[in-house]
Amino acid sequence: MAEARQDNEFIIQDNTLYKYTGSSHTVTVPDGILYIKQDAFFECKTLLKVIFPDGLKEIGDNAFAHCCNLREISFPGTLQKIGAGAFCCCKELKEIRLPSSVKELGAYGDYGVFDGCTGLKEVVLSPKIKHIYAYTFKDCVNLKSISSRKHIKIYPDAFLGSGLTANYR
Repeated sequence: MAEARQDNEFIIQDNTLYKYTGSSHTVTVPDGILYIKQDAFFECKTLLKVIFPDGLKEIGDNAFAHCCNLREISFPGTLQKIGAGAFCCCKELKEIRLPSSVKELGAYGDYGVFDGCTGLKEVVLSPKIKHIYAYTFKDCVNLKSISSRKHIKIYPDAFLGSGLTANYR
């Protein structure tokens, strides 16, 4: 295992980003990062936009939770998993488009991946996602549309308190 290094505003070890220590509005995650660990950007209130590198495979649990001003994210076509609570309470996100490479949206306890994203209006899921777990879109009060493949298991309370009614397609 390589020694952890501080790379400008990032703590990185073995192609894994452990922590963001900066305060920029726009953050470009360095090339070569394959994993973003749990809580890496937790409560980064200055963050408005994040740019992920090609090659990124996984975003850990709560990685961007409570980044209340985060407005714009574009996922790379290499992303496979987004951990539970990863974007919890990112209230300024309006739209999520998951690439076809995403196979899993994490779940545990009372925290869903996009739980509390009150500004979220539209979601396009990857066709490889087979489950929408409880609380994934909990309290997404403005959610009006979600697009996905036809055969997907939706767990109880996946959309608890959301604005989604009949626009699931």
